[in-house]
Amino acid sequence: MKKSLLIILLATAFIAKVSAQDEAIFGHYLVNPILINPAYSGMTGKYQIFGHLRNQWTGFPGQPKTYAVSLNAPLAQNVGMGGMLLNEKFGLLDRMRAQLSYAYHYDNAKKGFKAGFGFSTEVHRTRLDASITTDPFFESGDRIIEANMKNVSFFDATAGGYAVINDKINLSLALPNLIRARLGVISNDSTTKEKTFLRQFIFSGGYKIKMEKMTFEPSLVARKVYQAPFEVDLNMVGRFFDDKLFLGVSMRPGNSGNMGLMVGTKQDFFQVYYSYNSSLAEVKTYNRQAHEVTLGVEFARKQQTQSPTEKKKKRYKN
Repeated sequence: MKKSLLIILLATAFIAKVSAQDEAIFGHYLVNPILINPAYSGMTGKYQIFGHLRNQWTGFPGQPKTYAVSLNAPLAQNVGMGGMLLNEKFGLLDRMRAQLSYAYHYDNAKKGFKAGFGFSTEVHRTRLDASITTDPFFESGDRIIEANMKNVSFFDATAGGYAVINDKINLSLALPNLIRARLGVISNDSTTKEKTFLRQFIFSGGYKIKMEKMTFEPSLVARKVYQAPFEVDLNMVGRFFDDKLFLGVSMRPGNSGNMGLMVGTKQDFFQVYYSYNSSLAEVKTYNRQAHEVTLGVEFARKQQTQSPTEKKKKRYKN
């Protein structure tokens, strides 16, 4: 009975703040930046498919389990496209998120500069199983729970930019919740409530220190997303033996912080990563740990064959 009451209370809180978690669910943005920035779509010039699984709040009954599949690939010269499907189950709560992203890239090899600018469109859907009404702790008239017993859907969008300088410095800025936050400003009294439009962001920056057969990359990720507090992640990643071994450590200071360890490997076109996170907050007595697994495959883009016109020009020059 206590477990049943706990699930209802947590589900209510989770629904109320679910939008704040969309950009902060997965920690493996270190190996798949498209999780937080659509500008990365197709930037590597390769076809990349990733599958993600995150199991968190393992000390709670009915803890959240999140699954996602993402794809990003080059469509044409300087143009990339990506997509992602996400599903999360938390007790009797089920939510889906579908995203399409588009990006344009600029590459100046002489100056060692590469940049991408992207935009994503998203649809979100949440639903509570109707069987929650049979629980003895359910109270009729709870507007949050009753409203979410039917499918609740909304659209959103994200814009972003991504830059790589001399293959050492990487900078990323994403502006999420553009539609949702704007609607919130329109519907709220701006004299009594804080305006949130264009005040959401996810910024990251890193620097690669290259050595013989190994690379170290300290990085920082700062985020302020819709209806969530400001957070900062401090990361250190090491890649060894031509990227065949990946080791990382991440820390989020503060009252809601956590610390995580990450390990992975990349063999030819296949890669796999695992991370373990432990909460630093007072709730860690119950929220003992979180596990995240990522599987990925990567294929090089085939070289385009020369057209008959190009072949004639080449013969003429010779």
